[in-house]
Amino acid sequence: MLEDKVKFEGDKDKYLKTIHHNTIYINKLIDDLFLFSKLDMQKLDFAYESVGIKAFMDDFMEEYKFELEEKNIRFQYSSQLEQDYRVNLDGKRFHQAFNNIISNAVQHGPENDLTITVTMYRQKDCICLAIQDNGHGIAADKLPYIFDRFYRIDMERKKDYMCTGLGLAIAKELIEAHGGEITVSSREKEGTCFTIALPILQEYRDEMTI
Repeated sequence: MLEDKVKFEGDKDKYLKTIHHNTIYINKLIDDLFLFSKLDMQKLDFAYESVGIKAFMDDFMEEYKFELEEKNIRFQYSSQLEQDYRVNLDGKRFHQAFNNIISNAVQHGPENDLTITVTMYRQKDCICLAIQDNGHGIAADKLPYIFDRFYRIDMERKKDYMCTGLGLAIAKELIEAHGGEITVSSREKEGTCFTIALPILQEYRDEMTI
């Protein structure tokens, strides 16, 4: 009787944990579907501001450094800008896009010794953010599809309860709503690099901003 009771309690905990994980996944899926549908119908509200991107990123990356290093993930950030430039930015929506890319690197990266490096630089009339990881990389035949909704890079990977298959599709839509572009390059066993390009505001392209 005692053994049966112990087994029942063990099974009960396992089932409750499964229900909890599935509830988290369903809630995340609903949130992502709602956000993506609003983006698709161009009904998502944006609160754009003229932002000095260097100062913004310096503060933003400090938050990520603390968060990722708590998870034993090495994080490095560097800026190659010699001066600040202003871009049109909705901080909340940009954070969502950036976080989806970082989350993708964490979800598909190695369990140990993951390194994420962010480099900011100017290229012509854009500010570029290169987000590089040392993960497993993406096969060349899969690269064209990774921004498609519900596309999963590794179908054999154990289910991640926070991965809905919409993260990168949402990131792409959010960046494009800023007038920007997101691209990706990758080599298997060498890692992946996502690059976000945001246009510098026309009136600030040839001037130092404050």
